[in-house]
Amino acid sequence: MRFWKIFRSAREDLAVFEIIYYILVFFAGASIGSFVYASSFRIANQEDFIFTRSKCDSCHTILSPLELIPIFSWLIL
Repeated sequence: MRFWKIFRSAREDLAVFEIIYYILVFFAGASIGSFVYASSFRIANQEDFIFTRSKCDSCHTILSPLELIPIFSWLIL
């Protein structure tokens, strides 16, 4: 019976790590997708996509670092 408890806790730990892995993959994909979208938008408008800061499309103010975080900035704004 003791072996089953050890095996069960290891399985639960694996499930926690699997959830953390999927969360990290989700945020990495969101970051890469955000970069690809911004760079393709800037390339289409013939802007420099490496050294130019991101700005608002309507008022052209430069975005702060907190506003550049994908998903969190959408939720906050």
